[in-house]
Amino acid sequence: MGYIESGSHNFAILKEEILSRSNSKVWESAVGEWDLDHIFTIERNEEGGGVIGHGYGVCLCSHQPIVEHCVLKNQANGNEAIVGNVCVKRFMGIDYSLLFDGVSRIRKDIKKAANSALIQFVHARGEITDWELGFLSDTKSKRMLSAKQRAARQRINRKILVYLDDCAIDAQKKSRD
Repeated sequence: MGYIESGSHNFAILKEEILSRSNSKVWESAVGEWDLDHIFTIERNEEGGGVIGHGYGVCLCSHQPIVEHCVLKNQANGNEAIVGNVCVKRFMGIDYSLLFDGVSRIRKDIKKAANSALIQFVHARGEITDWELGFLSDTKSKRMLSAKQRAARQRINRKILVYLDDCAIDAQKKSRD
């Protein structure tokens, strides 16, 4: 899988934690048991200080703080693992940064268009309807929207953010149990 250690990201710890939550105890096959279930973010204020939003900011590899959380679900046994976006990229070989870019974009300005990655992600999870998928896809490149279109975009963007905030709250509750 070609994981490269850097900084405080510790592959040995990540591997041990993932294997302990997997049916397989062989890394190469254990990796295949995991899929992305949902994401959430925590934001830091402008000075890099206090946390704005939800989350607790610790990756399974022990790196902290993390801002971009990926909640992985083991398809073989239902276990979950919260891993930072950097480790998911290295661990699964999949880059979810476009999802987080989309979240950041609409969180900063609710009037902005979500990107295709985020639109497809929330639709695949049943969080937006087929009509909302079509609307967001058709209008994502448009700068000039009618008042009705702007209102629809903002309503759908709020719906997406509520879903992501709910994911963060659920993850926090599970971590305390």
